[in-house]
Order: sequence, then structure tokens, then C-alpha cells
Amino acid sequence: MYAKVLNSDDRVYYSPVLLLKYSGWSSWGVVFDEALSKLVKIRYWTFTNHHEFANILLVDYDSKGYSVFKESFKSIWDKKIDIFRCKIGKFTNEQIEYAKTFIRNEMPEEYTNIKSEEDFQALYQCAGGFHDGYLLDVNKTEKYDDFLFNTTWGNYISIRTSCNLDNSIYLFETISDCKTTLADNKKRIDFSNMFDFENDEVKMYISADHMSFKSYFEKKYEVKELIDFAIVDKELSINNNVIKGIPLNNSIIFSDDQDYVNLFLRGNDIIYNLVVVNRTDKIDALICCLKNEKCQVVETDIFCNPRLKYISKSD
Repeated sequence: MYAKVLNSDDRVYYSPVLLLKYSGWSSWGVVFDEALSKLVKIRYWTFTNHHEFANILLVDYDSKGYSVFKESFKSIWDKKIDIFRCKIGKFTNEQIEYAKTFIRNEMPEEYTNIKSEEDFQALYQCAGGFHDGYLLDVNKTEKYDDFLFNTTWGNYISIRTSCNLDNSIYLFETISDCKTTLADNKKRIDFSNMFDFENDEVKMYISADHMSFKSYFEKKYEVKELIDFAIVDKELSINNNVIKGIPLNNSIIFSDDQDYVNLFLRGNDIIYNLVVVNRTDKIDALICCLKNEKCQVVETDIFCNPRLKYISKSD
């Protein structure tokens, strides 16, 4: 197994996952440090200021060489003493040297191509089964369609599809679970909706010959009011640098409600969710500046009727 890891400085790196104990919010694992020289025990999620965000996001589910491989427990070690050392976060040189044999020479691709059930399992694990998640945005290009999901588990999933794409999916409709199918080189994800509307079951799915996914960590900030901001060198800082260094790219999702404003700013591996509780003129000024920075600002309303936002089947 391999994963993206978010360190304490918000830098993202890749590491083999040497042990993974999956137990809901109490999940934890063993990975390398950024230098790939030491083993560290790491919590799957971090909780801060009433928010949770992921620290590990799987990019594949390859179990080759794993001594212990059960539904909720994976490990390259099978001796009780080694497992105990993992639990307390104290590792021997012998453990470290053995773990180094799982380091790959080539870096993983930005998007993980789904070719096997293990790839689907990595997607499912990253998304928490899409439980409580919803489709946040769709980006259609000549080469592919990109579906961005907020998993609400402290991370996001971008599913990229092409060739014989067929889909029936709604923006912002809450998902309870998903079922994946891989048959005759056709990839399909069926989503179960959390709530029925007017006693009518909503059928949602994505199907395509080519499907890949990319996971994003989440950094969420809440401010009572946007007092001031500055954009320097494609980085956003607000309230006199209380929140600073948020990178900007060409696509920003802007959601406006009477109670608060949401800005989703997508970086390379992190989506920054800026929540402003009170609407002021500064919000309009910020949106104007973002557009002047040649950012594509996608305005949407998460609290609209989802059925008005139906994404039609592709031609």
C-alpha cells in the first residue's frame, strides 16, 4: 500500500503504509517520515477547532508482501513484538531496514488509474465510502470530465472519466454509500442517496471506460468576518496574515448563503476551505480580485434544490 502523507508543515509526500489499523475516527498507521529514513506512527485523522482532516490518503491498495492482511488491519509484520512497537511508536533499526524494501523508486502518478478492484478499494477507503459526502463541482473538458466530491471526512476526491462516459448524478445531494463495479474494462460507481425526495429514489452513478482518481487533503478555516485580505504572488492572506499563504490556481468554487460564504481553493494536493461567517463588502472585493488574478470563480449555491442541478448524460 502507498499513500499521500500530510506533515505538520502542510507539505505532502508519498510513503509506503507499513501498517494500517482502520477503526473509524481512531484509525492509525505507520509510515515513513518525509526523508524516508525513519518510521512514524500517525493518526489517520487530526481533530482541531471542531474540524477533522485526514493525514493519510491511500493511492493504491497493493497488499503484496504484507504478512497480515485483514479487513481492518494490514501490516508487513506478523510478530507480536513488532506490532507492539508500532502501537507505542518505537521502532528498531531492523524494522526500519525491512520497511525500506517497500519504498518504490518511481513516484506515483498524480491520478491513480483504476484498473483493478484494489484500485477501487483505495478510492473507497479515501472517500470513507462517500458516506455523508456530496458532489461539489463538475469540470468538463474536451479530453475528460472531472467530478469533485467533498467526502466531509476532511478530504476531497476528484474522479476523472473519459471514453463512453455515462452518468446520472446530482450536485450537493448527500450520499450514504457507494458500490463499485469493474467488468469488461468498464468502471462504474453507483451512489446511494442519503435522503429520498418526495418518496422518489434518486439513482446516481458514474460509468466510463477510463476512470482515475486523485485525493486532496483539506485545510479548513473559519473566520467571523473577512476584515482585510491581500493577494501576493498568487497567494491569499486574510485578516492581517492571521491566515496566510493559501495558494491560488485557476479554479475556485464560491458558495454564497445568507448565513456564511464558502470558498474552496484547490491547490496541488490540498483544498483550502475558507468559511466566512458574516457577509460583508470585503467578500465582493475579494471575488473581484480573484477574477482579476485570472482565477475562474465558479459561483454556486449548495442549499439549492439538488434536482435543479442535474448533470445530464454525456453524448
